Parts: sequence; structure tokens; C-alpha cells
Amino acid sequence: MHRLVNTYDQLHAAVEEGIIPKEKAVALMYQPNDYSRGGSSARMQVASPFFKTDPRPEAPWYNYNTKTFLGKRSESQPLAIEWATKEYGITEWKRNRMGDLVPAIVQKKFPLPKRT
Repeated sequence: MHRLVNTYDQLHAAVEEGIIPKEKAVALMYQPNDYSRGGSSARMQVASPFFKTDPRPEAPWYNYNTKTFLGKRSESQPLAIEWATKEYGITEWKRNRMGDLVPAIVQKKFPLPKRT
């Protein structure tokens, strides 16, 4: 039995159970504008607990080697989905309880439980 708390737990469980390979264990995570402490722009990031999704040497350090698409959700999400689909071959995404998009099979087999 897996203790699922967040998106990373969900991806780890799916890999451990052989639902998806590590190479396809990614999630699309949206972060809205943050105006505190200097702020940051809204963005959608393609992230994995297993590998860097943007390992390029010229990738901005502040994105921590995570592929990032700037803009509000309506702008950045379609770009992130298109890129992740092409890069990792995932064609069906589902939103989990955290609001992140994960491969549909991961959400089906390992849904995050409701908070208690």
C-alpha cells in the first residue's frame, strides 16, 4: 500500500507498480503569479521526481532544470501539453487533487485521496 500525499508520491507509486516507466513519469504543474519577494511570472512546468526535464546547460538556473512555459494557464498549458506529449509520448492527461496534470493511467490507478 502506497502512502499518497502529492503528485510526486503518485508518480513514484505508478513507477514502482510498473504502470509507467521512469522515463515517462512526468506531471504538468501550474504556478500562478507570485508577487511576494520580487515575484515571478505565471508558468506551467513539466516536472519529474526522477530526472531533469530541461537538462540543457543554458537552461535558466531558477527553473531548476525543469522545462518551463511562461504565461497564464490558458497560454502555457497548451504549450506544455504539446511539448510533453511529443517528448514523452503521453497523449492523455488527467488533473489530480493537487490541480496538476498527470498521465491519465496514473490518475486512474493511483488517485490522490481526499484530505482528512
